Amino acid sequence: MISPPSPELKDWISVITDIIVGVAAVFTIALGVYGLRQWKREHKGKEAFILIKNLIKESHRLSRACNAARSPIFDGERRIFTQEERIHLTNNECWKISEKEAYAKKLEKIKSACDAFSEASLEARAVLGSHIYAVFQDFNKCVSENIIAINDYLAAITDDSFIYAPYNMDKLENIRNKFLTFTDTTKHDDLLIRTMDTREAGEQALLKYLGRKHIRE
Repeated sequence: MISPPSPELKDWISVITDIIVGVAAVFTIALGVYGLRQWKREHKGKEAFILIKNLIKESHRLSRACNAARSPIFDGERRIFTQEERIHLTNNECWKISEKEAYAKKLEKIKSACDAFSEASLEARAVLGSHIYAVFQDFNKCVSENIIAINDYLAAITDDSFIYAPYNMDKLENIRNKFLTFTDTTKHDDLLIRTMDTREAGEQALLKYLGRKHIRE
């Protein structure tokens, strides 16, 4: 017949059981904390990926809007005046009005792209920090330069000293080359190139959030 365990052994068994239960509880808590932290890291990583992807996409749209806005106006973009309107306007006035209205629409597209880009920047900054603003600082300056260039062009062609007429086409070409993208693709457009390069530099600085090292991977 097996004798019952001594009181001392029972005490030791009880202590060991308590220790095992305690260690298991601590391990469970530690595992839960680790799992929670791991989930937070993965969740933040996925959120950062989405935010940065959207920010880069909006930077592309804004860059394209700037480049398109500084392009010369095509005839299809111009306002068509009625015969009654033309009775009261000269060809010079019609051209200036249509040019101003067409570029106003281009500037509105830049504004819309700027708003979307600013919103994407704000959302990314709220999660990832203020350094998000810094990476596109030079690009933002170029966007402002594009807007200023268009407004300066409009000021030049709507000035009373400029008359839209066949004998003034060389002067018009010089004004356009000063403020707009060149119709001659062999010429160097500094603002166009800087706008594209600064946007690309901003994207390059954010690629770590997308798990990439190079833009053209």
